[in-house]
This record gives sequence, structure tokens and C-alpha cells, in this order.
Amino acid sequence: NVKIAALKVMNESGSGTWDALTAGLDFCTLYAQPFNIKVMTMSLGGGGPYGKTASPCPNYSNKALLTAFKNGIFIDAASGNDGFNNGVNYPACATGVTSVGATDDISDTIASFTNLGIDLDLLAPGQFITAPYLGGGFQTLQGTSMAAPHIAGVAALMYELNPTLTPKVIE
Repeated sequence: NVKIAALKVMNESGSGTWDALTAGLDFCTLYAQPFNIKVMTMSLGGGGPYGKTASPCPNYSNKALLTAFKNGIFIDAASGNDGFNNGVNYPACATGVTSVGATDDISDTIASFTNLGIDLDLLAPGQFITAPYLGGGFQTLQGTSMAAPHIAGVAALMYELNPTLTPKVIE
């Protein structure tokens, strides 16, 4: 009985603005109660490496991210696919966001492209993921963008078992 609210904040080529992301985050927070929005997952971002041992995390949409987090919405974001070993992309580095890297389940290792560092929170399958593809059919892809939805699904199941959990407890 899960319902998905898909918000597109980037254009057809995958480009966009932080203002568009902020508007999407604000929409989810504003409509969290009537639409029962409990989980957000983001497969976007850039820059870096950001984090405690790298450059400071930007603050483009931090107010909106923190507001959603404080309103009980679990947020995860792909850590990025640059192979950094000392930080993650934005918004994965932001306070209140769970950063997600990718594993290779065939070799049972962390995927070589995954951005790593002390700011990486969780890992999930992200290589050789077959999923529906834009325009129809299926495609096998890899990346931290394939891993982040796994964590969002687990978060949704945890909320189903106990709706009073906090985003930090879920992480």
C-alpha cells in the first residue's frame, strides 16, 4: 500500500538549480501530512569531495533539508560516483541527510566509484541493478543512484513497522 510522490527537480538533461531542489524539498515538507510523506531519496548532486576531512559542505538547500528532517522525514542521497576517498557530494554531506554509497554484490566489495570517507553513512547494492528505464523496458545500471533507493525502501518498511521512529533512529 505504498504510494510514491515523484518530484522532478532537474530538466531532461539532468541539469537544474538548487532553487528547484529547495522547492521540491519544501513541497514534500509542506505536504508531508496530507500525502503521508515519510521518506525522500535523492539521486542528484555534485561537487566535492565535501565533509569533515575535505572541503566544507555547501549550504544550497540546507535549510529545507533540515526542516524536512526535523519534521520526521528520512532523507537519503547518493554519495556520488567520483571515487573520492575523503568525502561525498552535495547534498549527501548535508546535516540531516543519510549518505549512501554502492556495493558490488557479486564480489561483495564496495564499488570502486563510490565516494567514501567518514561522512559516508550507509552502503547498499549499486552495481548490476536492473530496473525500469525511461522510455520503456529495462536497463542494467550502476552507481550510487542505484543504491540510494534501496535505503529509502528499507526506511519505508521501518516506518511501516513503527511510524513513531525518527530519521536518526532509522539511519
